[in-house]
Amino acid sequence: MKIKRIVAPVDFSPSSEKAVDYAIELARALGAEIILVHVIEPLNYAVPRWLPEPTALLEEQRKEAAQEIARLEKRVHQRRVPCRSEIHFGVVYEM
Repeated sequence: MKIKRIVAPVDFSPSSEKAVDYAIELARALGAEIILVHVIEPLNYAVPRWLPEPTALLEEQRKEAAQEIARLEKRVHQRRVPCRSEIHFGVVYEM
């Protein structure tokens, strides 16, 4: 069996960045592609009224995640490993 893809879930913490480094080394050894995945969870119903509109807040989270995942994707490409990324909205354990 040949491993073609390695899914690397990322939350942009130092631990997940170390996991990406490990995925890079594994992908290089196996000739595999890395798929970086980040999940933005729904807002808690107890969001204070003073916060901006929830939709705007989720869009801001998406923009920030897109910047961070692009940074990681660039890091993977610099190591000459095929890589793509996905951002999803949902509950992590249900994905």
